[in-house]
Amino acid sequence: MTKNSTFDGRPHPSDGNAQRKDRRKSQKINKRQSSTALLKTVRGLESYIKVAKKETQLLNEETKSLANALEFAAHEERELKKDLAQRKRALADLQDDLFLEELEDYVLSSLG
Repeated sequence: MTKNSTFDGRPHPSDGNAQRKDRRKSQKINKRQSSTALLKTVRGLESYIKVAKKETQLLNEETKSLANALEFAAHEERELKKDLAQRKRALADLQDDLFLEELEDYVLSSLG
């Protein structure tokens, strides 16, 4: 007979209580460890979300800045195209004037 057994060899009822207590204790430890692991995971995810939000905010600001720069460049392009068209017209007018002057000189030289 062992210390925790009855006279007929069966485990003593107090043995079952000890096993249950050990099992409960282990379950509490496992729950605590699981809870701690989940808490660390949640904190990690919260930190990741915080960083992702900040990066998103920075990207949004950069996108707005690029959109403004693109709008400014498009405006400048329109202004430059207008200026080019004006200069082309002025050049055409000068060429017309020059042609007329040369024509006038030719006519006067052939008459005179």
